[in-house]
Amino acid sequence: MEILHKLLYNFAAGLCHQLPERTFHFTNFYLPFCARCTGVYWGFLSGFIGIYLAGGKRSGLPVSTVRWMSIFLLAIFPLEVFTERFFPF
Repeated sequence: MEILHKLLYNFAAGLCHQLPERTFHFTNFYLPFCARCTGVYWGFLSGFIGIYLAGGKRSGLPVSTVRWMSIFLLAIFPLEVFTERFFPF
């Protein structure tokens, strides 16, 4: 279990800030994503699924436009994590 946790934590290091004061934890087990990144990724996933289930008709936007815009925004999020990690404000 410990090896799986370290593997997951190291994988998520490029996708999340992993600040201990912002990260959910259970006893000594810290989750790999902080609260902010958890919200961003769950929001992306639920929005992506919602657009597909609605077929894009309810939003009024073409599904392909929403899909590519979502992928673009998700792709630049690790860049923001990288920037904030090496150039703290």
